[in-house]
Amino acid sequence: MNKDRKKSVITEGKLFPELLISMLLFTAVLVVYINVSQFDFTNYDDDIIVSQNINVKNGLTLDNITWAFHSVVASNWHPLTMLTHIMDFELFGMNAGGHHITNVLIHGMNSVLMFLVFFKMTGAKRRSAIVAALFAFHPLHVGAVAWIAERKEVLCAFFWLLTMWAYVDYTKNQSKKSYLMVIVFFVMGIMSKPMIVTLPCVLLLMDVWPLSRLSIFDREIFSKKSLIIVFEKVPLLALSASMAVLTFSAQDATGAVQTMTQMPLGVRVANAVAAYGEYVFKTFIPINLSILYPHPGMPPLWKLLPSIALIAFVTIYAIRFFKKQLYVLTGWLWFLGTLVPVIGLVQVGTQALADRYTYISITGIFIIAVWGAYEIIEKMKINKKVFTVGFAVILSAFALLSMKEILYWENSVTLFSRSVQVTENNHIAHLNLGAGLADEGKTDEAISHYRKAIEIKPDFADSYFNLGVEYQGKKAFDKALKYYFEAIKIEPEMTMA
Repeated sequence: MNKDRKKSVITEGKLFPELLISMLLFTAVLVVYINVSQFDFTNYDDDIIVSQNINVKNGLTLDNITWAFHSVVASNWHPLTMLTHIMDFELFGMNAGGHHITNVLIHGMNSVLMFLVFFKMTGAKRRSAIVAALFAFHPLHVGAVAWIAERKEVLCAFFWLLTMWAYVDYTKNQSKKSYLMVIVFFVMGIMSKPMIVTLPCVLLLMDVWPLSRLSIFDREIFSKKSLIIVFEKVPLLALSASMAVLTFSAQDATGAVQTMTQMPLGVRVANAVAAYGEYVFKTFIPINLSILYPHPGMPPLWKLLPSIALIAFVTIYAIRFFKKQLYVLTGWLWFLGTLVPVIGLVQVGTQALADRYTYISITGIFIIAVWGAYEIIEKMKINKKVFTVGFAVILSAFALLSMKEILYWENSVTLFSRSVQVTENNHIAHLNLGAGLADEGKTDEAISHYRKAIEIKPDFADSYFNLGVEYQGKKAFDKALKYYFEAIKIEPEMTMA
């Protein structure tokens, strides 16, 4: 046990028992997210993955279990996630509230696991509880939890944290059984969402801090012990590489991957840098959140330069002071590294960034913030209650912001009305808002949003097709034919048109 851990056990051992903290965390998550039990499915991926998916709706049969393991759904292979959706249909049918609550229950378990894993690693009960509470209540996580189609995000995180738990056990007993559990949980995470492919690198970071297994001082990093610790990750890295290839192939086959002609490398790199800065900003000031942020192409300098400065400053600081503040290096590399698969260097879809991608990633920033604040309090010899009260205020604010943010996820109209309000040139938001309004029988309002989508992106076939459908419903057949032909001109294989 390292000195920091020993000190943590002494100074933080008089807090509430772990069981009580876990119960409070789980209950608080239910309270914050309770409104989702009354929410509907959205028309953005929920329909493809769940509500209009015939295999999901047919229930838990052998054929559908086989289908889950053999099918790519919404450009992803995630059989365990699809099985949970199938089981939800067995339990709740078309009652969307039940599907929502499953997401919330998994998020509650993830919050408890976050606390238990960090406490198990560090012995710092107070700080571990605060990191877990930040994870539980942060508004950036609302999209992953309140969006039924993002079940894959919360389920993947569940197995991510179980893998970490099993890994900490392995580092203590070096047993084959513990290592096997690491592999099993990791594979289950892979079958939930490919985002877990960066976890082997996070385990290496954990070896440096807080587990103190791997020293990066002087030549110790090249010792036999260090090489063995690195070699332990080879099976996980091999699984990650295989999953990365499989995922890219699946997404490329469905046309989700943008080509270099569509999105040049320079634009990708610039947007990735800007996105890192945007994620940090939203971590501390989580306002104007949206289900989708349209890709702007080359980001403006006023966004790009501050991001470059921020990344350079924190990276240099982490390297300069890593001997005294290893948690900064671990937290920062955790944040940067876990976002690499979704930062846009391989551009999938049309978004510039997505709040849901931060579900695990911003834990790295939480580590830096919580351990850094605690260190400052200790150095200044300030009463620890100031630390606790300060974060209690922050957590209360985040919980209130999340409760407000959750309300936007009630249905497609509320969700995309908000997206149109807080983003610019968002043709997909206008398209889906129009579809939501059309479902409510508000045809004229729907048409206006389809026209706005065409104005923003004239070469998007879906907007023309939806306009054709609405005019056909109004028996304006000449106009309907006009828009169907426009859709076919853009996308000749659009058989519905």
